[in-house]
Amino acid sequence: MNDLETRDDELTRRREEIKLFLGKASEKLRAGGGPSYDLATEFRKTKKNFSPLVPLSVAGVILFFIAASWLVTGAIDRQARRVSVDIQAFEDLKLKDLLDQAKNTLDELDAASSDLAATDYAMNAEIARIREGLASDLTLADALAPDEAEKRKASLRSAAAAKERAVMAEYGPRLDQKRVAVKALQERAAAYDARSVEEAQKQQEVLDNQQKLFELEKTNLTAGYEARLASAAAALKTEKADGAARLKNAIAELTDRYEGELAAQAASHKTEVESLTARFNPVWTDERGAALGAADAEAPRPASIGVPSSAPAGSPVQLPELVAAAKRYADLRYAIGRLRDIPYINSVPGALASADEAAADLAAKYQSLVAAASSANRGAADRIAKVDRSLSAALDRIDSYAYALSGFARTENEAGFVIDGRNPKRVLVYVDPLFTIADGTSAWIFRSEVQPIAVAKLRKDGDAFIAEVERMEEGFELRPFDRVLLQLTGTANSGAKE
Repeated sequence: MNDLETRDDELTRRREEIKLFLGKASEKLRAGGGPSYDLATEFRKTKKNFSPLVPLSVAGVILFFIAASWLVTGAIDRQARRVSVDIQAFEDLKLKDLLDQAKNTLDELDAASSDLAATDYAMNAEIARIREGLASDLTLADALAPDEAEKRKASLRSAAAAKERAVMAEYGPRLDQKRVAVKALQERAAAYDARSVEEAQKQQEVLDNQQKLFELEKTNLTAGYEARLASAAAALKTEKADGAARLKNAIAELTDRYEGELAAQAASHKTEVESLTARFNPVWTDERGAALGAADAEAPRPASIGVPSSAPAGSPVQLPELVAAAKRYADLRYAIGRLRDIPYINSVPGALASADEAAADLAAKYQSLVAAASSANRGAADRIAKVDRSLSAALDRIDSYAYALSGFARTENEAGFVIDGRNPKRVLVYVDPLFTIADGTSAWIFRSEVQPIAVAKLRKDGDAFIAEVERMEEGFELRPFDRVLLQLTGTANSGAKE
Protein backbone atom coordinates (compact mmCIF):
# COMPACT_ATOMS: atom_id res chain seq x y z
CA MET A 1 0.00 0.00 0.00
CA ASN A 2 1.52 3.34 -1.05
CA ASP A 3 1.47 6.65 0.87
CA LEU A 4 -1.50 8.01 -1.11
CA GLU A 5 -3.70 5.04 -0.24
CA THR A 6 -2.58 5.24 3.40
CA ARG A 7 -3.50 8.93 3.50
CA ASP A 8 -6.92 8.22 1.91
CA ASP A 9 -7.62 5.50 4.49
CA GLU A 10 -6.59 7.86 7.30
CA LEU A 11 -8.91 10.63 5.98
CA THR A 12 -11.78 8.12 5.62
CA ARG A 13 -11.26 6.92 9.20
CA ARG A 14 -11.20 10.52 10.52
CA ARG A 15 -14.41 11.36 8.64
CA GLU A 16 -16.13 8.31 10.14
CA GLU A 17 -14.94 9.32 13.63
CA ILE A 18 -16.27 12.87 13.07
CA LYS A 19 -19.62 11.47 11.90
CA LEU A 20 -19.75 9.22 14.98
CA PHE A 21 -18.94 12.20 17.21
CA LEU A 22 -21.35 14.66 15.57
CA GLY A 23 -24.19 12.30 14.70
CA LYS A 24 -26.92 13.97 12.61
CA ALA A 25 -25.40 17.39 13.17
CA SER A 26 -22.97 16.71 10.30
CA GLU A 27 -25.90 16.39 7.88
CA LYS A 28 -27.08 19.88 8.83
CA LEU A 29 -23.57 21.25 8.35
CA ARG A 30 -23.32 19.76 4.83
CA ALA A 31 -26.80 21.02 3.92
CA GLY A 32 -25.92 24.55 5.03
CA GLY A 33 -28.84 24.72 7.46
CA GLY A 34 -29.47 24.28 11.13
CA PRO A 35 -27.66 25.94 14.02
CA SER A 36 -23.88 26.03 14.16
CA TYR A 37 -22.15 23.45 16.32
CA ASP A 38 -21.44 24.65 19.84
CA LEU A 39 -19.12 22.51 21.98
CA ALA A 40 -20.49 23.95 25.23
CA THR A 41 -24.04 23.08 24.13
CA GLU A 42 -22.97 19.52 23.33
CA PHE A 43 -21.40 19.20 26.78
CA ARG A 44 -24.62 20.39 28.36
CA LYS A 45 -26.49 17.73 26.40
CA THR A 46 -24.34 15.03 28.03
CA LYS A 47 -26.45 15.51 31.15
CA LYS A 48 -29.25 13.81 29.24
CA ASN A 49 -26.99 10.72 28.98
CA PHE A 50 -27.17 10.25 32.75
CA SER A 51 -27.65 6.56 33.48
CA PRO A 52 -29.78 5.59 36.52
CA LEU A 53 -27.73 2.41 36.87
CA VAL A 54 -25.10 3.96 39.19
CA PRO A 55 -27.49 5.49 41.79
CA LEU A 56 -29.70 2.41 41.62
CA SER A 57 -26.66 0.20 42.22
CA VAL A 58 -25.59 2.32 45.19
CA ALA A 59 -29.10 2.28 46.64
CA GLY A 60 -29.28 -1.51 46.11
CA VAL A 61 -25.99 -2.07 47.92
CA ILE A 62 -27.08 0.15 50.84
CA LEU A 63 -30.46 -1.62 51.10
CA PHE A 64 -28.72 -4.99 50.95
CA PHE A 65 -26.41 -4.22 53.86
CA ILE A 66 -29.26 -2.69 55.89
CA ALA A 67 -31.36 -5.80 55.31
CA ALA A 68 -28.40 -8.04 56.17
CA SER A 69 -27.73 -6.11 59.39
CA TRP A 70 -31.39 -6.30 60.34
CA LEU A 71 -31.54 -10.05 59.68
CA VAL A 72 -28.36 -10.73 61.70
CA THR A 73 -29.53 -8.56 64.59
CA GLY A 74 -32.92 -10.25 64.55
CA ALA A 75 -31.32 -13.70 64.53
CA ILE A 76 -29.11 -12.86 67.51
CA ASP A 77 -32.06 -11.37 69.37
CA ARG A 78 -34.23 -14.43 68.69
CA GLN A 79 -31.41 -16.74 69.84
CA ALA A 80 -31.06 -14.72 73.02
CA ARG A 81 -34.78 -14.99 73.67
CA ARG A 82 -34.61 -18.81 73.37
CA VAL A 83 -32.12 -19.09 76.30
CA SER A 84 -33.76 -21.17 79.04
CA VAL A 85 -33.73 -19.47 82.43
CA ASP A 86 -35.08 -21.05 85.57
CA ILE A 87 -37.19 -18.31 87.05
CA GLN A 88 -38.50 -20.32 90.03
CA ALA A 89 -35.71 -18.96 92.19
CA PHE A 90 -36.93 -15.43 91.63
CA GLU A 91 -40.60 -16.05 92.49
CA ASP A 92 -40.07 -15.80 96.24
CA LEU A 93 -38.41 -12.44 95.79
CA LYS A 94 -41.24 -11.34 93.43
CA LEU A 95 -38.68 -10.09 90.99
CA LYS A 96 -40.11 -11.81 87.94
CA ASP A 97 -42.27 -8.88 86.94
CA LEU A 98 -39.43 -6.46 87.56
CA LEU A 99 -37.08 -8.46 85.34
CA ASP A 100 -39.68 -8.74 82.62
CA GLN A 101 -40.35 -5.01 82.67
CA ALA A 102 -36.65 -4.18 82.68
CA LYS A 103 -35.96 -6.67 79.89
CA ASN A 104 -38.84 -5.34 77.74
CA THR A 105 -37.76 -1.77 78.31
CA LEU A 106 -34.19 -2.59 77.29
CA ASP A 107 -35.43 -4.48 74.23
CA GLU A 108 -37.56 -1.53 73.21
CA LEU A 109 -34.60 0.79 73.82
CA ASP A 110 -32.35 -1.38 71.62
CA ALA A 111 -34.97 -1.51 68.86
CA ALA A 112 -35.56 2.26 69.03
CA SER A 113 -31.82 2.94 68.99
CA SER A 114 -31.36 0.66 65.96
CA ASP A 115 -34.25 2.35 64.15
CA LEU A 116 -32.78 5.79 64.93
CA ALA A 117 -29.37 4.71 63.63
CA ALA A 118 -30.87 3.22 60.44
CA THR A 119 -32.87 6.39 59.73
CA ASP A 120 -29.85 8.58 60.34
CA TYR A 121 -27.73 6.34 58.07
CA ALA A 122 -30.37 6.53 55.31
CA MET A 123 -30.44 10.34 55.51
CA ASN A 124 -26.65 10.53 55.38
CA ALA A 125 -26.62 8.10 52.41
CA GLU A 126 -29.07 10.32 50.52
CA ILE A 127 -26.95 13.39 51.23
CA ALA A 128 -23.78 11.53 50.20
CA ARG A 129 -25.43 10.47 46.92
CA ILE A 130 -26.42 14.10 46.21
CA ARG A 131 -22.90 15.32 46.91
CA GLU A 132 -21.34 12.62 44.73
CA GLY A 133 -23.68 13.58 41.88
CA LEU A 134 -22.71 17.23 42.39
CA ALA A 135 -19.03 16.34 42.22
CA SER A 136 -19.57 14.44 38.95
CA ASP A 137 -21.57 17.33 37.43
CA LEU A 138 -18.93 19.85 38.53
CA THR A 139 -16.29 17.75 36.78
CA LEU A 140 -18.31 17.88 33.54
CA ALA A 141 -18.81 21.63 33.94
CA ASP A 142 -15.04 22.16 33.96
CA ALA A 143 -15.05 21.42 30.23
CA LEU A 144 -17.18 24.50 29.48
CA ALA A 145 -15.98 28.04 28.85
CA PRO A 146 -14.87 29.80 32.07
CA ASP A 147 -17.88 32.12 32.33
CA GLU A 148 -20.32 29.39 31.37
CA ALA A 149 -18.59 26.94 33.74
CA GLU A 150 -18.95 29.33 36.72
CA LYS A 151 -22.63 29.87 35.98
CA ARG A 152 -23.17 26.13 35.56
CA LYS A 153 -21.34 25.31 38.81
CA ALA A 154 -23.30 27.92 40.75
CA SER A 155 -26.55 26.47 39.39
CA LEU A 156 -25.48 22.90 40.26
CA ARG A 157 -24.45 23.88 43.80
CA SER A 158 -27.73 25.70 44.35
CA ALA A 159 -29.72 22.70 43.11
CA ALA A 160 -27.69 20.29 45.30
CA ALA A 161 -28.19 22.51 48.36
CA ALA A 162 -31.93 22.57 47.69
CA LYS A 163 -31.99 18.77 47.43
CA GLU A 164 -30.05 18.44 50.71
CA ARG A 165 -32.51 20.77 52.43
CA ALA A 166 -35.37 18.70 51.05
CA VAL A 167 -33.78 15.48 52.39
CA MET A 168 -33.21 17.06 55.82
CA ALA A 169 -36.75 18.37 55.82
CA GLU A 170 -37.99 14.87 55.05
CA TYR A 171 -35.85 12.99 57.61
CA GLY A 172 -35.56 15.73 60.31
CA PRO A 173 -39.00 15.30 61.92
CA ARG A 174 -38.66 11.51 61.88
CA LEU A 175 -35.22 11.68 63.53
CA ASP A 176 -36.49 14.10 66.18
CA GLN A 177 -39.44 11.81 66.89
CA LYS A 178 -37.18 8.76 67.24
CA ARG A 179 -34.72 10.66 69.49
CA VAL A 180 -37.60 11.62 71.78
CA ALA A 181 -38.71 7.97 71.91
CA VAL A 182 -35.17 6.77 72.73
CA LYS A 183 -34.82 9.39 75.46
CA ALA A 184 -38.17 8.34 76.98
CA LEU A 185 -37.13 4.67 77.01
CA GLN A 186 -33.79 5.63 78.59
CA GLU A 187 -35.63 7.50 81.33
CA ARG A 188 -37.96 4.54 81.87
CA ALA A 189 -35.01 2.16 82.20
CA ALA A 190 -33.34 4.49 84.69
CA ALA A 191 -36.56 4.88 86.71
CA TYR A 192 -36.54 1.33 88.07
CA ASP A 193 -35.62 0.93 91.73
CA ALA A 194 -31.87 0.67 91.77
CA ARG A 195 -31.91 -1.64 94.80
CA SER A 196 -34.44 -3.99 93.30
CA VAL A 197 -32.47 -4.03 90.11
CA GLU A 198 -29.30 -4.71 92.08
CA GLU A 199 -30.93 -7.69 93.80
CA ALA A 200 -32.22 -8.89 90.51
CA GLN A 201 -28.80 -8.46 88.95
CA LYS A 202 -27.28 -10.62 91.69
CA GLN A 203 -29.73 -13.34 90.82
CA GLN A 204 -29.11 -12.75 87.11
CA GLU A 205 -25.37 -13.26 87.18
CA VAL A 206 -25.97 -16.71 85.76
CA LEU A 207 -27.45 -15.08 82.72
CA ASP A 208 -24.86 -12.35 82.28
CA ASN A 209 -22.15 -14.51 80.80
CA GLN A 210 -24.48 -15.90 78.18
CA GLN A 211 -25.89 -12.46 77.44
CA LYS A 212 -22.40 -10.96 77.17
CA LEU A 213 -21.47 -13.72 74.76
CA PHE A 214 -24.42 -12.89 72.56
CA GLU A 215 -23.68 -9.18 72.77
CA LEU A 216 -20.06 -9.80 71.83
CA GLU A 217 -21.09 -11.89 68.84
CA LYS A 218 -23.59 -9.22 67.88
CA THR A 219 -20.95 -6.50 68.18
CA ASN A 220 -18.48 -8.51 66.12
CA LEU A 221 -21.04 -9.16 63.41
CA THR A 222 -22.10 -5.50 63.37
CA ALA A 223 -18.49 -4.30 63.16
CA GLY A 224 -17.77 -6.79 60.37
CA TYR A 225 -20.74 -5.67 58.28
CA GLU A 226 -20.00 -2.02 58.98
CA ALA A 227 -16.43 -2.55 57.83
CA ARG A 228 -17.66 -4.27 54.68
CA LEU A 229 -20.15 -1.42 54.05
CA ALA A 230 -17.42 1.17 54.58
CA SER A 231 -15.10 -0.75 52.24
CA ALA A 232 -17.84 -0.99 49.57
CA ALA A 233 -18.64 2.72 49.92
CA ALA A 234 -14.96 3.64 49.62
CA ALA A 235 -14.60 1.39 46.56
CA LEU A 236 -17.71 2.92 44.99
CA LYS A 237 -16.44 6.44 45.71
CA THR A 238 -13.07 5.56 44.17
CA GLU A 239 -14.74 4.07 41.13
CA LYS A 240 -16.86 7.21 40.70
CA ALA A 241 -13.80 9.42 40.96
CA ASP A 242 -11.94 7.25 38.45
CA GLY A 243 -14.94 7.28 36.10
CA ALA A 244 -15.23 11.07 36.31
CA ALA A 245 -11.51 11.41 35.62
CA ARG A 246 -11.75 9.04 32.63
CA LEU A 247 -14.76 10.97 31.28
CA LYS A 248 -12.93 14.28 31.70
CA ASN A 249 -9.86 12.90 29.92
CA ALA A 250 -12.03 11.52 27.10
CA ILE A 251 -13.78 14.85 26.66
CA ALA A 252 -10.48 16.71 26.64
CA GLU A 253 -9.04 14.24 24.10
CA LEU A 254 -12.08 14.57 21.79
CA THR A 255 -11.99 18.35 22.16
CA ASP A 256 -8.31 18.56 21.25
CA ARG A 257 -8.76 16.10 18.42
CA TYR A 258 -11.74 17.63 16.63
CA GLU A 259 -11.61 21.25 17.72
CA GLY A 260 -9.70 22.36 14.61
CA GLU A 261 -12.02 20.54 12.21
CA LEU A 262 -15.10 21.80 14.02
CA ALA A 263 -13.73 25.35 13.89
CA ALA A 264 -13.15 25.01 10.13
CA GLN A 265 -16.66 23.69 9.60
CA ALA A 266 -18.08 26.48 11.78
CA ALA A 267 -16.16 29.08 9.74
CA SER A 268 -17.45 27.55 6.48
CA HIS A 269 -20.97 27.53 7.87
CA LYS A 270 -20.62 31.17 8.95
CA THR A 271 -19.41 32.14 5.45
CA GLU A 272 -22.37 30.36 3.87
CA VAL A 273 -24.80 32.04 6.27
CA GLU A 274 -23.29 35.43 5.42
CA SER A 275 -23.59 34.66 1.70
CA LEU A 276 -27.24 33.67 2.05
CA THR A 277 -27.90 36.75 4.16
CA ALA A 278 -26.33 39.03 1.54
CA ARG A 279 -28.36 37.28 -1.17
CA PHE A 280 -31.80 37.37 0.45
CA ASN A 281 -31.30 40.35 2.82
CA PRO A 282 -29.16 42.76 0.78
CA VAL A 283 -27.92 46.18 1.83
CA TRP A 284 -28.66 48.75 -0.90
CA THR A 285 -25.84 51.28 -1.09
CA ASP A 286 -26.99 53.38 -4.09
CA GLU A 287 -28.69 56.67 -3.28
CA ARG A 288 -32.19 55.67 -4.34
CA GLY A 289 -32.03 52.20 -2.76
CA ALA A 290 -30.57 53.58 0.48
CA ALA A 291 -33.43 56.11 0.68
CA LEU A 292 -36.06 53.38 0.18
CA GLY A 293 -34.37 51.02 2.67
CA ALA A 294 -34.13 53.78 5.31
CA ALA A 295 -37.93 53.87 5.79
CA ASP A 296 -39.22 53.02 9.26
CA ALA A 297 -40.04 49.30 9.10
CA GLU A 298 -41.87 49.51 12.46
CA ALA A 299 -44.22 52.29 11.34
CA PRO A 300 -47.95 51.40 11.29
CA ARG A 301 -49.24 50.16 7.97
CA PRO A 302 -51.35 52.61 5.88
CA ALA A 303 -55.10 52.18 6.08
CA SER A 304 -56.70 49.83 3.57
CA ILE A 305 -58.91 51.21 0.78
CA GLY A 306 -62.32 49.59 0.50
CA VAL A 307 -64.03 48.26 -2.64
CA PRO A 308 -66.49 50.91 -4.00
CA SER A 309 -70.16 49.98 -4.26
CA SER A 310 -70.94 52.53 -6.98
CA ALA A 311 -69.13 54.81 -9.41
CA PRO A 312 -69.23 58.59 -8.81
CA ALA A 313 -71.65 60.58 -10.94
CA GLY A 314 -69.95 61.55 -14.19
CA SER A 315 -67.07 59.09 -13.61
CA PRO A 316 -65.05 58.31 -16.77
CA VAL A 317 -64.34 54.86 -15.25
CA GLN A 318 -67.15 52.35 -14.86
CA LEU A 319 -67.91 50.49 -11.61
CA PRO A 320 -66.45 47.08 -12.72
CA GLU A 321 -63.13 48.77 -13.53
CA LEU A 322 -63.09 50.56 -10.14
CA VAL A 323 -63.87 47.28 -8.31
CA ALA A 324 -61.12 45.44 -10.26
CA ALA A 325 -58.57 48.17 -9.40
CA ALA A 326 -59.54 48.06 -5.69
CA LYS A 327 -59.18 44.28 -5.63
CA ARG A 328 -55.77 44.47 -7.31
CA TYR A 329 -54.63 46.95 -4.66
CA ALA A 330 -56.01 44.66 -1.92
CA ASP A 331 -54.00 41.74 -3.38
CA LEU A 332 -50.86 43.90 -3.53
CA ARG A 333 -51.38 45.11 0.06
CA TYR A 334 -51.87 41.51 1.25
CA ALA A 335 -48.68 40.34 -0.50
CA ILE A 336 -46.64 43.22 0.98
CA GLY A 337 -48.08 42.49 4.41
CA ARG A 338 -47.11 38.83 4.23
CA LEU A 339 -43.59 39.80 3.17
CA ARG A 340 -43.35 42.32 6.05
CA ASP A 341 -44.25 39.54 8.50
CA ILE A 342 -41.05 37.70 7.50
CA PRO A 343 -38.14 38.79 9.75
CA TYR A 344 -35.97 40.23 6.97
CA ILE A 345 -32.96 42.39 7.87
CA ASN A 346 -30.81 45.10 6.27
CA SER A 347 -32.56 47.12 3.51
CA VAL A 348 -35.48 44.73 2.89
CA PRO A 349 -37.82 45.78 5.77
CA GLY A 350 -37.49 49.49 4.93
CA ALA A 351 -38.01 48.82 1.21
CA LEU A 352 -41.18 46.83 1.95
CA ALA A 353 -42.44 49.67 4.16
CA SER A 354 -41.72 52.14 1.32
CA ALA A 355 -43.56 49.89 -1.16
CA ASP A 356 -46.51 49.60 1.20
CA GLU A 357 -46.71 53.38 1.61
CA ALA A 358 -46.27 53.99 -2.14
CA ALA A 359 -49.03 51.51 -3.05
CA ALA A 360 -51.44 53.15 -0.60
CA ASP A 361 -50.50 56.61 -1.94
CA LEU A 362 -51.06 55.54 -5.56
CA ALA A 363 -54.44 54.00 -4.69
CA ALA A 364 -55.50 57.17 -2.86
CA LYS A 365 -54.37 59.38 -5.75
CA TYR A 366 -56.17 57.13 -8.24
CA GLN A 367 -59.38 57.60 -6.28
CA SER A 368 -58.75 61.35 -6.11
CA LEU A 369 -58.18 61.48 -9.88
CA VAL A 370 -61.39 59.56 -10.53
CA ALA A 371 -63.29 61.91 -8.21
CA ALA A 372 -61.74 65.00 -9.90
CA ALA A 373 -62.48 63.63 -13.37
CA SER A 374 -66.03 62.84 -12.32
CA SER A 375 -66.47 66.39 -11.02
CA ALA A 376 -64.94 67.80 -14.23
CA ASN A 377 -67.22 65.61 -16.34
CA ARG A 378 -70.23 66.80 -14.39
CA GLY A 379 -69.17 70.44 -15.02
CA ALA A 380 -68.54 69.71 -18.71
CA ALA A 381 -71.94 68.04 -18.98
CA ASP A 382 -73.56 71.13 -17.48
CA ARG A 383 -71.68 73.35 -19.93
CA ILE A 384 -72.56 71.08 -22.86
CA ALA A 385 -76.21 71.17 -21.85
CA LYS A 386 -76.04 74.97 -21.71
CA VAL A 387 -74.35 75.05 -25.13
CA ASP A 388 -76.98 72.64 -26.47
CA ARG A 389 -79.70 74.96 -25.24
CA SER A 390 -77.94 77.96 -26.77
CA LEU A 391 -77.38 76.06 -30.02
CA SER A 392 -80.99 74.99 -30.12
CA ALA A 393 -82.07 78.61 -29.67
CA ALA A 394 -79.58 79.71 -32.36
CA LEU A 395 -80.84 77.03 -34.71
CA ASP A 396 -84.35 78.22 -34.08
CA ARG A 397 -83.28 81.77 -34.91
CA ILE A 398 -81.39 80.59 -38.00
CA ASP A 399 -84.46 78.70 -39.11
CA SER A 400 -86.43 81.90 -38.66
CA TYR A 401 -83.82 83.84 -40.64
CA ALA A 402 -83.90 81.18 -43.35
CA TYR A 403 -87.69 81.41 -43.46
CA ALA A 404 -87.48 85.17 -43.74
CA LEU A 405 -84.81 85.01 -46.46
CA SER A 406 -86.79 82.41 -48.37
CA GLY A 407 -89.89 84.53 -48.18
CA PHE A 408 -87.93 87.65 -49.17
CA ALA A 409 -86.30 85.86 -52.14
CA ARG A 410 -89.61 84.59 -53.41
CA THR A 411 -91.19 87.98 -52.93
CA GLU A 412 -88.37 89.66 -54.86
CA ASN A 413 -88.34 86.79 -57.37
CA GLU A 414 -84.60 86.15 -56.76
CA ALA A 415 -82.68 82.84 -56.62
CA GLY A 416 -80.48 84.00 -53.73
CA PHE A 417 -78.51 86.76 -52.02
CA VAL A 418 -74.98 87.44 -50.84
CA ILE A 419 -74.81 87.00 -47.04
CA ASP A 420 -71.06 87.59 -46.31
CA GLY A 421 -68.79 88.70 -49.15
CA ARG A 422 -65.73 89.85 -47.25
CA ASN A 423 -63.64 86.93 -48.55
CA PRO A 424 -63.97 86.66 -52.39
CA LYS A 425 -62.68 83.10 -52.25
CA ARG A 426 -65.31 82.07 -49.75
CA VAL A 427 -68.48 84.09 -50.18
CA LEU A 428 -71.40 82.84 -48.08
CA VAL A 429 -74.57 83.02 -50.15
CA TYR A 430 -78.17 82.10 -49.56
CA VAL A 431 -79.90 80.00 -52.29
CA ASP A 432 -83.60 79.31 -52.24
CA PRO A 433 -84.20 75.65 -51.37
CA LEU A 434 -86.45 75.40 -54.38
CA PHE A 435 -83.33 75.29 -56.52
CA THR A 436 -81.26 72.14 -56.83
CA ILE A 437 -77.72 72.93 -57.84
CA ALA A 438 -74.53 70.94 -58.24
CA ASP A 439 -71.01 71.87 -57.26
CA GLY A 440 -69.45 74.13 -59.92
CA THR A 441 -72.71 75.83 -60.96
CA SER A 442 -72.01 79.31 -62.36
CA ALA A 443 -73.80 82.38 -61.04
CA TRP A 444 -73.89 86.13 -61.71
CA ILE A 445 -73.99 88.60 -58.92
CA PHE A 446 -75.93 91.84 -59.55
CA ARG A 447 -75.96 95.09 -57.65
CA SER A 448 -79.08 96.16 -59.53
CA GLU A 449 -81.32 94.39 -61.97
CA VAL A 450 -79.23 95.45 -64.96
CA GLN A 451 -75.75 95.83 -63.44
CA PRO A 452 -73.71 92.57 -62.95
CA ILE A 453 -70.65 93.09 -60.79
CA ALA A 454 -69.16 89.59 -60.49
CA VAL A 455 -69.11 86.02 -61.83
CA ALA A 456 -68.72 83.11 -59.33
CA LYS A 457 -68.80 79.33 -59.00
CA LEU A 458 -71.04 77.74 -56.33
CA ARG A 459 -70.34 74.67 -54.21
CA LYS A 460 -72.08 72.98 -51.31
CA ASP A 461 -70.37 73.17 -47.86
CA GLY A 462 -72.52 71.20 -45.49
CA ASP A 463 -75.90 72.85 -45.36
CA ALA A 464 -74.54 76.15 -46.73
CA PHE A 465 -73.54 77.38 -50.23
CA ILE A 466 -70.14 78.95 -50.86
CA ALA A 467 -69.35 81.09 -53.90
CA GLU A 468 -65.83 81.62 -55.20
CA VAL A 469 -65.51 84.84 -57.23
CA GLU A 470 -63.91 84.26 -60.61
CA ARG A 471 -64.21 87.80 -61.96
CA MET A 472 -65.06 91.08 -60.26
CA GLU A 473 -65.97 94.31 -62.07
CA GLU A 474 -63.44 97.04 -61.38
CA GLY A 475 -64.45 99.46 -58.71
CA PHE A 476 -66.96 97.10 -57.05
CA GLU A 477 -66.96 94.89 -53.94
CA LEU A 478 -69.58 92.49 -52.70
CA ARG A 479 -72.19 93.64 -50.24
CA PRO A 480 -74.85 91.81 -48.26
CA PHE A 481 -78.05 91.16 -50.23
CA ASP A 482 -76.42 91.56 -53.64
CA ARG A 483 -78.59 89.44 -55.92
CA VAL A 484 -77.44 85.99 -57.12
CA LEU A 485 -78.60 84.85 -60.53
CA LEU A 486 -78.05 81.15 -61.31
CA GLN A 487 -77.03 79.99 -64.71
CA LEU A 488 -79.39 77.00 -65.13
CA THR A 489 -79.07 75.30 -68.49
CA GLY A 490 -82.12 73.44 -69.84
CA THR A 491 -84.20 74.15 -66.78
CA ALA A 492 -87.38 76.20 -66.77
CA ASN A 493 -87.52 78.22 -63.63
CA SER A 494 -89.97 81.02 -63.22
CA GLY A 495 -88.15 82.35 -60.14
CA ALA A 496 -84.86 83.14 -62.03
CA LYS A 497 -83.95 85.97 -64.31
CA GLU A 498 -82.14 85.13 -67.55
